[in-house]
Amino acid sequence: MDDEKDHIKIVFLGECDVGKSSLINRYITNSFDENIPHSTCATYASRKIEYDNKYYTLDIWDTSGIETLRSLTKFFIRDAKIIVLVYDITRKRTFLELDYWLDLILKELGSNIFLILVANKSDLYVNEEIRERDGIKFAETLNAKFILSSAKEITNWSDSFEKAIIDYIKASNK
Repeated sequence: MDDEKDHIKIVFLGECDVGKSSLINRYITNSFDENIPHSTCATYASRKIEYDNKYYTLDIWDTSGIETLRSLTKFFIRDAKIIVLVYDITRKRTFLELDYWLDLILKELGSNIFLILVANKSDLYVNEEIRERDGIKFAETLNAKFILSSAKEITNWSDSFEKAIIDYIKASNK
């Protein structure tokens, strides 16, 4: 029987065009679509994972980064267990705007939330405006897991994301 406590609500936050939908698509279907449209509110996907002989359902929410729709985001992050903050390494503004998302998280969820910081589009490293070490340093100040990834290329994204989820499960079962 599917127990509510076996559901883990995960919400992706970040600016428009950072690749949130593409990262989710890569994780769920192991594919990349160059023409995924902007999320215009929030979309939902789920996947089951097994850890320690137990199954967990990941309830994954992809929120819109469109500025005019930001006010709706607070409704989607309610009851979230994991927040995934995503920025585009080729656009410094997307990194700087993480402060907005962090303020929203603190107001709505408090500081006791499991954070994952994803530096996306590593395939475009020649155009990077935010260095990996700056992302790692920022993640450390947040006590967040850091993942450098590319939704376009088959990188360590799915494995790293799932490892971070398992870290959350371990921490929440203590």
